[in-house]
Amino acid sequence: MKESFLVAFGTDDGETLRDKGHFGDSQKFGIYKIGKDSVSFVGWRENAKVEEDETQIHGDPRKANAVKAVLKEVDAVASVEFGPNIKRLLPVKACMIMDPGTLEHAARVVQSNLDRLVLEIEKGEQRKVLDLRDLSKEGSGPLRIAIASGKGGTGKTTVATCLAQVAEGLGHSVTYLDCDVEEPNGHLFLKPEITERMPVGLPVPKVDQDTCICCGECAEICQYSAIVCVKDKILTFPDLCHSCGGCVRVCPVDAIEEVPRTVGTLEQGKAGGIDFIHGRLNIGEVMAPPLIKAVRERAKNNGNVNMQIIDAPPGTSCPVITAIGDADLVVLVTEPTPFGLNDLDLAIDMVRELGLKHVVVVNRHEDDNNSAREFCNQKGVEIIAEIPDDRRIAEAYSRGETMVSSLEEYKGILEDMYEMIRHKAQRDKVKRQV
Repeated sequence: MKESFLVAFGTDDGETLRDKGHFGDSQKFGIYKIGKDSVSFVGWRENAKVEEDETQIHGDPRKANAVKAVLKEVDAVASVEFGPNIKRLLPVKACMIMDPGTLEHAARVVQSNLDRLVLEIEKGEQRKVLDLRDLSKEGSGPLRIAIASGKGGTGKTTVATCLAQVAEGLGHSVTYLDCDVEEPNGHLFLKPEITERMPVGLPVPKVDQDTCICCGECAEICQYSAIVCVKDKILTFPDLCHSCGGCVRVCPVDAIEEVPRTVGTLEQGKAGGIDFIHGRLNIGEVMAPPLIKAVRERAKNNGNVNMQIIDAPPGTSCPVITAIGDADLVVLVTEPTPFGLNDLDLAIDMVRELGLKHVVVVNRHEDDNNSAREFCNQKGVEIIAEIPDDRRIAEAYSRGETMVSSLEEYKGILEDMYEMIRHKAQRDKVKRQV
């Protein structure tokens, strides 16, 4: 396989992709050499003119032939819009459609999706247009897809890890965030190589008893009874502290200072092409939100990533809300059982209260059981996928394998599910930005 490819970007001003009119009408083409590890500008190619170029109808084969001649050595072309002549370009060039933006940014997007481009190039005359529009909006940030469930054991991590692997297989840069910090298990299936570990703590009060005058102001302001006044002594309960800092602020004699208390560990690494981040809460620790926040914050510094897959804690309590609060789309995983649907009902209420877009995936679906469909119809929630109740999935799971890695027949179902999720998330993200 070639190590790098020549890609032509249509432009009028020499800086941004042409955003009005078709690729073939561009004033000139910026040629970039793009490889896995490098992007370099090669030069300009002036567009060709043909007889009566200004008045010819769209789709004139003379125009297509002229453009192909100008870009003879190019492997692929990219534009905001193509015209009817794309049917003449596709057999000889891979074609990518993108959102408006700078040529430099567009070239970087192609680099991050190089595996997908290579697949289209290799298809020859069977090529289809490679749609990179959802991935090329400048400044829009990564798509954040949260996988949640009303209860544990529904298949939340199964769906989350499979989505991460599918995204990687399609050439998308993806970060998997295991925010189920009390019992993280995504690593059992993705098998990352951990390269970095760091403790995560939160500030809690420490009282200087010699300075303290036992006025009780600190105990009065604390809503969680993490600090109490007993006769002539102040007692602190670090496990109950939410680190608001109120007690420090109200103390009239500055007898209270904040000291760090470690609640868990953040670990980061790589699972193939997947960036992997998870948290491990200390045994006996109850304060999961600070560690979840640390995992989410760490992902913000993860560079040019198209997608974040957030494996949320089960249930509907504070840790879940911390994990999914800014998600572009929440995928609720359920099973067609009374307990599963009862907890799905609670989860739907939660995401609606938070104003989050959401869809449902039914795990362990049985053909003769329509309870999940009927329930979702009543609630007005879309089911985007149903994963069959297949013993082989459970057997693979017990070996630490996913459907993507061990059951080839499910690859198409999972890819379709991923694409539906991705497009829904991007559509809603764009609506919110507008």
